[in-house]
Amino acid sequence: MAAKTLRATLQVSAFLALAFTPAQGQLEVWAGATYAEALDGQWGGDARLSYTFPALPVSVFAGGDYFLADCDEECSLWGWRFGGNLRVPLLGLTPYASGAWVNRKWESGDRIAEKEGLALGVGLSLGLGLRVQVEASREFLSGDLDQWLLRASLGF
Repeated sequence: MAAKTLRATLQVSAFLALAFTPAQGQLEVWAGATYAEALDGQWGGDARLSYTFPALPVSVFAGGDYFLADCDEECSLWGWRFGGNLRVPLLGLTPYASGAWVNRKWESGDRIAEKEGLALGVGLSLGLGLRVQVEASREFLSGDLDQWLLRASLGF
């Protein structure tokens, strides 16, 4: 009985030592590059503001992106999103699941498509003084704007 209690105590202690969640809230600014599957693939920029809640593995964010659209005629693709991340904090390395409400606007010539919907993704954040984050997400917007996105960002 004592051996089981000791082993359970050591396992819980090891988990708590590795699972680090900050005791105070943290506001971060993120900027990076984004690749969107829409329009046969487009590169763009991403900016986002996030807040990590004190002592919880949860953060919320709001952000927007603009893509350098390459079309046969004049076109543009941009959007915004608001959502949250559920993180599994470890020492320096933080995998997370992400969910957001997304709005995308695509203009091509005189045609305009604007759609809103859900985006779900997974990512990995690495703390090196400066935070580095990579994420893959799927936007469920239907039609041409139903797409995969890849993001790589730096957080300050």
